[in-house]
Amino acid sequence: RFEFISSQIERLFGVAYRDILSSKLLFLELFHPSDLPGLLHCLDEYDQVGTFLWEGRMKNKMGWDFVQITFEIIQEESGDEVYVDGVIVDVTESRKMEQNMVYIQEIRHRIKNNLQVISSVIDLELLAHSFPDSVTGVLCGIQNRIKSLAFVHDLFCQDNYSLQSDV
Repeated sequence: RFEFISSQIERLFGVAYRDILSSKLLFLELFHPSDLPGLLHCLDEYDQVGTFLWEGRMKNKMGWDFVQITFEIIQEESGDEVYVDGVIVDVTESRKMEQNMVYIQEIRHRIKNNLQVISSVIDLELLAHSFPDSVTGVLCGIQNRIKSLAFVHDLFCQDNYSLQSDV
């Protein structure tokens, strides 16, 4: 049973806080079904006094948002009553940014690998065949350009990474 829920929950998740307070809507119905067992396990495990953190998904008007819930279990001095005080923070944007960083790192890795493969194929061709000096020169020139691209790509990735980590 809830004593207080901020009206901000309505803005964030499209749920009337009065419905939760009056038990018209069970609070647990707001959580993604596949995340609910983890939350329930977390609540079951932490029956002692202390502060705990859980991350999962909650329903919003358009689908699901990632949230981080910090809750503290507080026991009255008499030892009789136990209260849970908590804060829900929408972490959807930071989760999206983390996912985008994973995609960017994967793309960078693939570019680097592809440039290396092209350079290696040219090496294999140069070793496998006897080309006239003019053709060998052209292939070596192409290979040097590819190595230059790889070098510039590495510099760009390092510089771009340091800019992102500074933010």
